[in-house]
Amino acid sequence: MDKVKTQRMICIFLMLVLGSAGCAIAPTKEDIARNRVKELKSHDPEIRRNAAAELGKLGVPETVTALAEALKDPNPRVRRNAAFSLSQFGEKSRPAMQALKDAMEIETDSWAILNMASALEVLKVNRKEMVPALRRVIQGRGSPADLELRFNAALFLYGSVDPMEVFPVFLESIGTEAGKSTTNTPFWMVSDLVKTQDKRFIKPLLDALRQGNPAQRAAAAVFLPQFKPLPREVGPALIIALRDPMAEVRAGAARGLNNVGTNAGLPKQAVQPLVEALKDPDENVRESAAGALATGRAHTKVVVPSLIGALHDPRPKVRVSAAASIRLLGPAAREAIPSLIKTLDQDKEREVLEEACRALSAMGPFAKEAIPSLKHALQSPDPYVRNWASFALEKIDPKK
Repeated sequence: MDKVKTQRMICIFLMLVLGSAGCAIAPTKEDIARNRVKELKSHDPEIRRNAAAELGKLGVPETVTALAEALKDPNPRVRRNAAFSLSQFGEKSRPAMQALKDAMEIETDSWAILNMASALEVLKVNRKEMVPALRRVIQGRGSPADLELRFNAALFLYGSVDPMEVFPVFLESIGTEAGKSTTNTPFWMVSDLVKTQDKRFIKPLLDALRQGNPAQRAAAAVFLPQFKPLPREVGPALIIALRDPMAEVRAGAARGLNNVGTNAGLPKQAVQPLVEALKDPDENVRESAAGALATGRAHTKVVVPSLIGALHDPRPKVRVSAAASIRLLGPAAREAIPSLIKTLDQDKEREVLEEACRALSAMGPFAKEAIPSLKHALQSPDPYVRNWASFALEKIDPKK
């Protein structure tokens, strides 16, 4: 019995100890925030930096004043975190608005400037008030003069300054790590600005085509032909770019020449380089070259035989592009009819068969010899092929 009583006493004792431990009062969020505010006065900048960061996560409004004071900290990393934390408070950071404006006016750290801009943006402060500080960042006068920081500053400034202040930064950012973390990629920002037809963009784009990284050269090749009237330097520069060592640039140059040809007719000096590009080792280059040759209506004696050859390319996308270009050339390319019939009879790819039917439809009555093959295509298991075959038969012989 004594043994049993002893065991019971031990159990009761343990329950009392564990129960009292479980009843200990955990510190509140406000208690933790007050401690972090005290840490903002630490002599250790690392402690101050961490405290400024954590205050933003805690979100206690009473700490806004302390964070505003931390914007004056001698350590830039503390100022960065203080500004970022204020941006997380939303409208509750309004008491710090003037402190943010004052700090941004004299700030030299690029990250801190951007975080201050974000905090002021939350408070719906007019971006024009932020221009002087953000301008220091895009001009590389802030520290560090990092391209990603300059790109983000340019995003802030877009629409508030002369486009030529931000365009070079957007262009320089294409093909780099800058801007990859945002949906506003450098390529689309440049594309948006090119649509304004600002002729000042032509020189930096030409420079990018000649000296930029591969992505910049490819982008410039696509953007330059969008200017009207076409700058005289663009055509020759694109022809040179067809020989670029990088496939993405050669493909971009071919697409650019397609745009040139669509707007003003394919230059004679571009025809042979595009024909040669049909033998490029890269399928995207061959596809783009075949597409560009559709604009060579004035040069069909050279263009059409080349497109006929491309109907036998090993890659379906190239064969589709070749057939589409023949379709766009219409009856001027009617020497391609026998090859289109052969493609319709022998190719196995649905997209190629569809485009062959469409190309034959563009020949009208000239393609009557294709009627048996088109009728056979009406038996295809693919509904799209059957539909295009039927459409072609109507165009070739409407009476039947």
